[in-house]
Amino acid sequence: MLRVFLVVVAAIGLAACVTTSDATITELNRPNGAARIVLLPPDVQLFELSAGGISEPKEDWSASAREHMTAALRQVERERNLRLINREDDQSTEEQVQVARLFRATASTIAQHHYVPAEQLPTKQGRIRWSIGSEAGLLRREETADYALMILLQDSFASAGRAAVIFLSAVLFGVQVEGGVQMGVAALVDLKTGEIVWYNRLARSAGDSRTAEGALETVRVLLTGLPQ
Repeated sequence: MLRVFLVVVAAIGLAACVTTSDATITELNRPNGAARIVLLPPDVQLFELSAGGISEPKEDWSASAREHMTAALRQVERERNLRLINREDDQSTEEQVQVARLFRATASTIAQHHYVPAEQLPTKQGRIRWSIGSEAGLLRREETADYALMILLQDSFASAGRAAVIFLSAVLFGVQVEGGVQMGVAALVDLKTGEIVWYNRLARSAGDSRTAEGALETVRVLLTGLPQ
């Protein structure tokens, strides 16, 4: 997934926050009021950039960010009148785990082949026309769920050494050296058809999922454009 996100960063740049939401539906199915959505565990990875620009995984940061993101999703659940149904990998059958992996892989692939002009596929005709197949129904924890939500996020932060390089490069040479970036996608799949019915991607040089407040802000941005 990191390679895909780096391709997207190179293609769009990060002068400002970029979010792009695409949907094939205008509203969610809401029997009895609340839309019922299976929530897959957020795939969150945090990194620290060394002075030389190498991304070093920080598992303690990642674990904390996952907790904050999950709590933030619960708050957004109340704000948007959703019913999020947890689906943990360790409580799933092997078939369910494989479908979840396919969903993650498809969501990551869309980031590259829908938003990077040089990588676009002619058969998609510039539209979100992706599916994970009828096996999507295996993600249900109960028969009443209509959708499944997947969130992928990668957050990177400049180390003290990297910050010094950024400062000195700007002051001495007038060169802009890249610092931390936040890249993410959110995708919603229809569990009856397997079609990706909504997709949003995030790319910016701001954001901090290491804190509860930052995670909530990130979740709200990631869910921008989610059908009501």
